[in-house]
Amino acid sequence: MAGFDSDFAPRHAGVWRAMTARLGLDYAVMDCAELADGSLLLFELDNVCIVHAMDNPAVYPYKRPHMAGVFAAFRAMLAEPPIAAA
Repeated sequence: MAGFDSDFAPRHAGVWRAMTARLGLDYAVMDCAELADGSLLLFELDNVCIVHAMDNPAVYPYKRPHMAGVFAAFRAMLAEPPIAAA
């Protein structure tokens, strides 16, 4: 997770763009893993996933800072003015 923004996400940017285009949603959550060959394994994608920061920080010390970023991005998205329909 430490290199998500600088490494993982850019390597899979094409996947993110394709999923965004196909879904047509303002918000979606995915759960995935990177396989040994570098390909992405997507095993959950929907608009009703539970995104939380309730896990024990002693067990998952990397998670809280990233969840804070997710929550901030979601709040920013909600604060944006709606896009006018074409």
